[in-house]
Amino acid sequence: MFKDREPFNIHEDFEFRIVRDTLHTRMIELEEINNGEYNGADPLTDEEMVKIFEHPDISKNWYSTFHLDRDKLSGMLKEICNITGIDCTNRRIVNHSLRKRTAQKLNDEGLDSQAIMNVILHQSIAGLNAYRTQNEKQKLDITKLTLSGISKDISMQENLEKSAEDLNTE
Repeated sequence: MFKDREPFNIHEDFEFRIVRDTLHTRMIELEEINNGEYNGADPLTDEEMVKIFEHPDISKNWYSTFHLDRDKLSGMLKEICNITGIDCTNRRIVNHSLRKRTAQKLNDEGLDSQAIMNVILHQSIAGLNAYRTQNEKQKLDITKLTLSGISKDISMQENLEKSAEDLNTE
């Protein structure tokens, strides 16, 4: 069927221009809507996890020994949060929140990507990266690294300006 067709390049050929333009416009719209943020599940904090596992109504037998349907399962964590008094207002707390928190906690503790993937059962780095965000220590380290370079640049610039002023006054 395509044997007689010349090779084509979807990135440059004119025939694909409309598709490229449409896709590009849609990507811009989506970035503007979400400000480039992924709107997935919100993770629970360490304190909230402890609150769940230490709550008297939950700490005994909080799991089910029989099959749960999809609707029941999807609202299970939110129900647990309500029982334990965890505020879910303006947060997307779903069962995936536990998986996200586990991945983030293991990342914060310095485990390598493969070990984390083995725990949360993801088979690709791309899938794992959807769960990972920078923790406060990582943000602070990045700030220290970048600001130290900036402060050196600023002090060097100030010294150069002072030297130039000294030369001009002589």
